[in-house]
Amino acid sequence: LLYVMQWSTNVGRDLRYTVGEDLKRRLVEVELCIYRANKCPAAERREHVVRAQELLEESLIYLRLLYDMRQIALAQYAHTAELASEVEKQLANWRRSLEREPAGTAGAGE
Repeated sequence: LLYVMQWSTNVGRDLRYTVGEDLKRRLVEVELCIYRANKCPAAERREHVVRAQELLEESLIYLRLLYDMRQIALAQYAHTAELASEVEKQLANWRRSLEREPAGTAGAGE
């Protein structure tokens, strides 16, 4: 999120307040979903993790759109996609562990 905030000011004005803002909004929501998943009871945790995964996938679509419209450089696109991939892997592993454990026994937030 921080990396996107740093380069998003260089996006053209016409897209900065549409695609750029939507991308940032979704990334903030991903952060909030992760926070909520950490703080909620285990029974509710999975829905927040799934929502974070969905929002991250949507963010990658916006990112690709910005790249295709030549609003960000290949290096910015690649680095942001790599960071998103790392978060995506962590979310997938978290979701997998939640699906293996019975409700009420999964770690933090209880």
